[in-house]
Amino acid sequence: MPNLFNEYFFYWEIIDFILFLLIIFIIFSVIYFIIYFTPLNRYLIPTNSNNICEKLHIMYDNEKYYVFKKLISKYNCNIIIKEAEDYAKNNNWTEKRHEHYPTYDNQITTEWNSYSFVQNLCEKYMYPKICELYNINTKDIGINEIFVVKYDMLHQRKLDAHRDGSQFSFIIGLNEDYTGGGTYFTRMKKHIQFKTGDCLVFSGQNEHKGLEITSGNRYIIAGFLHFKSCDFCEKKMKKHFSNKPPDDEKF
Repeated sequence: MPNLFNEYFFYWEIIDFILFLLIIFIIFSVIYFIIYFTPLNRYLIPTNSNNICEKLHIMYDNEKYYVFKKLISKYNCNIIIKEAEDYAKNNNWTEKRHEHYPTYDNQITTEWNSYSFVQNLCEKYMYPKICELYNINTKDIGINEIFVVKYDMLHQRKLDAHRDGSQFSFIIGLNEDYTGGGTYFTRMKKHIQFKTGDCLVFSGQNEHKGLEITSGNRYIIAGFLHFKSCDFCEKKMKKHFSNKPPDDEKF
């Protein structure tokens, strides 16, 4: 009889130990979920250069943005539009330059007169503001590409919801000779409307879309900015995802 009791007690000890491990596992799973997949992570884990890729790509801490009012004068905006249209007369506008979520656009390369102008804006205004918003160093930010997008009634009126192939992005409104349009952040339910020369700086991983224009032509400069290098965060994310990154994260 004592042996049976001891054996019975032993089995209950094993069950208690398994239940204890299960409870510990559940607690840690809940903590992990809260930290990585809820907005609470922005308060629990401060953003910095060591975790910025995880913060932007797999957590919720990518909703900070800023609008520079009239960063570019109307005169300079018109010069950029003219350069874009003159270039398109000889080279046309591209429609499939990006594999996913392409725009009717042309890339601003170093051969364009406006490239150095926009590059200086990035270094003087965009980089410091991004560093202020996301607590990183300006030397870690660089340009992936800059391009002029043209929305019109014939070719492209809008752009569906997507995430950019970059950690950070900016949009500069070049004109107001249209109706409709603007940038809409889907998760935040926030509509940003642009005056000529306004510049929106944000994380490209915050899902957004280009709202449909209903008349006229809308011109914008769009810029993709990387952290450290073009593929630094992509390589880092492969540690979290065994498969390829989602299509809407790729150019």
